[in-house]
Amino acid sequence: MAQINYEDELAILNRRITAPLLFIQALKDPALPPNLGGGMTRTIPHLTYKQVNTGHWALWQKPEEVNEIIAWWLEEVVFGRAGLSRL
Repeated sequence: MAQINYEDELAILNRRITAPLLFIQALKDPALPPNLGGGMTRTIPHLTYKQVNTGHWALWQKPEEVNEIIAWWLEEVVFGRAGLSRL
């Protein structure tokens, strides 16, 4: 199975995502520990990276904090002064 995933991902190896993207990292998520998200800016130049001190189900565990981050990102990055609204 790992070989299949590896071969599938070769097609996107040197690709870049140029649209504005928000990634909210759950700091206590054992499935995606914080150290695995660190290199994303190399392929996603307009990445906004925020962290919440919660487990995998951040929207259920800290809905107010997650929604505040999403609202801020939409206002400031997508539709605001940063002028990146290319969605």
